This record gives sequence, structure tokens and C-alpha cells, in this order.
Amino acid sequence: MLWLLSSVWLHEVDGPLDGAIYGGVLGLGFTLTEDVLYVGYAAAQGGTQAFALYLVRTVAAGLSHASFTAMTGLGVGVALETRSPALKIFAPIAGWLSAVGLHFVHNFLVTFLYDGGVGLLAKFLLFWTFDLLFFVLVVTLAVRDRSIVLRGLIDEVGRLLHPKELARTVSYWMFVPLWNFSNLMGSPGGYGASRKKQLALIELAFLKRRRARPV
Repeated sequence: MLWLLSSVWLHEVDGPLDGAIYGGVLGLGFTLTEDVLYVGYAAAQGGTQAFALYLVRTVAAGLSHASFTAMTGLGVGVALETRSPALKIFAPIAGWLSAVGLHFVHNFLVTFLYDGGVGLLAKFLLFWTFDLLFFVLVVTLAVRDRSIVLRGLIDEVGRLLHPKELARTVSYWMFVPLWNFSNLMGSPGGYGASRKKQLALIELAFLKRRRARPV
């Protein structure tokens, strides 16, 4: 649904990074629902099993399902960005197949190789590695999007934004949680107005990129 709406109307997904983030958030929602059901059922049985299950599912493996659905979102983001008809079809299918494959491996390891904890250990090692690699991919895509925003806004300096606004918007410090929030809080217009303008400028940069690409 998000793919369809973004293709024909909302245009909320600007590329692979947006797709991965949206997909990951959907996966977190699924994980939260599933964990509540599993941990709640274990708690109803009594004993310490519920706490152990909470540690395994939420603390140790809480990002697993988010990374699965993020693969689908990544494929959707690639499809929305590319002009290649073949890639528009192949990318979402490849992303979905990757998500299904990872989920299968996850379930296989903890179900069929659980004896002695070997499957559980293999699962942790495999998916912690995958989560780390996926985090590196997300950071790489974020750096790529930063370059897109910089190229899209550089010629707007002095017209739509001040040089300091551009520097703040494309700063690598934007990757640090709450850095942008603390900086915008001290801006003359306050956080709300400054953040609204900042988001509009970023959207403008991606819109200019879409318009500049050959059909």
C-alpha cells in the first residue's frame, strides 16, 4: 500500500533509505505485537520463563523482524527511485524474497536446530552480523542522501535559506540523535517552524532530483 500511494500520490518514499526505514518500523510493530503475545503467554504459565523469553526475543534479537521487513522496504525504495522498468519489478520482489529467506533461516535455526542451544547460538551470531551489516548499509544510504540534499539546495542559498541553514541541514552531526533537535530549539523561529522549513527544503532537494532525471 505504501508503495502504491508513494508511486501515484504521496511520494513519501524518496529512495532506498526511506524504504528501509519504513519497512523497519513496520517490522518493529510486528515484533512488539508478537513479543507481547509470547511473553504474556509465558508469564501466564508462571516461573522465570517469561523473563528469559523477554531477554531472548526483545533484548538479544529485537531487531530481527525489523531488518527482515526493512529488506522489503529497501526493494520498494529502489523501485521507486529507478527509471529501469525491469528493476521496478525485480527490486521489490528481490527485497521480499530476501525478507522471507531471512525469516525462514531465523525460524529454522531456533526450531529445528534448537537441541543443546546450537541453533539459538547460530541464530544470534548470524543475525547480529546481518544487523551490523545492515546498519552499515543504512549509514551509507544516509550519506548518499546527504549528498543529494546538498546538491539540491546549494543553488538555493541566499534565496530560500541562509548558508548556516544549509550547513546545519547537511551536517554529519545530523546522524547523532537529538543533535538537530537541540540546534533547532535555539533557532529564532523555534523548533516547530525551523523543523518544518528544514523538512520542506529536504523534500525540495529530492523533488528537484526527480525532475532532473531522464524519463
